[in-house]
Amino acid sequence: MTTNEWNGEVMHTQREPSLKEKAMFLVRQQRGETKGLETNAPALTPAPVAKADMGLSPEDMPVPAGTELTDVELTIRGTLHVYGRVTGTINAQQLIVHAGGHIAGSVTVQGLSTVSGTHEGSLTSANICVTATGVASGLLAARGILKLEGRVDAEMSGETVFVASSASIAGQVTGGTLAMQKGARVTATITVGHEDTGEG
Repeated sequence: MTTNEWNGEVMHTQREPSLKEKAMFLVRQQRGETKGLETNAPALTPAPVAKADMGLSPEDMPVPAGTELTDVELTIRGTLHVYGRVTGTINAQQLIVHAGGHIAGSVTVQGLSTVSGTHEGSLTSANICVTATGVASGLLAARGILKLEGRVDAEMSGETVFVASSASIAGQVTGGTLAMQKGARVTATITVGHEDTGEG
């Protein structure tokens, strides 16, 4: 049996924890569910395990493939990497929904959100990119750039909206400016420009 020092807590395992186990431990730790785990096994010399070993900064959080987090409330000071499934209320500095990943619920991101997997619900972010493999529905609200390359059926808004030739969009699009490449499939109501308030 080994003992691993993990983010200020000690977790005991029969072997080196997998990426999924490390991520679940982080979630349980954030929920306050890890207290007392260190008493479940005899104390051994701890071997440090850092998030850097997973290719992440200390503020980042991965949700590995095969992991499902349901009805969570998460606040991430770094980047939330979604390979598995997450539903709930999420606040993060940055968001990456990797191909095969799925996120649903109310998501607020301070920086860039990249969706290469699936997003359902509301996503508010400084900038949003739905890549060619991405699928999004619900509400996408970018304070800056909204770049659409994948399949989107949503209420979308951004200061600058770019629709790539690979995109297929439906719903409503509102933007300060709009650029659309030839070949994009669009069945959406589009509003471009700022309303004139009559002040001047």
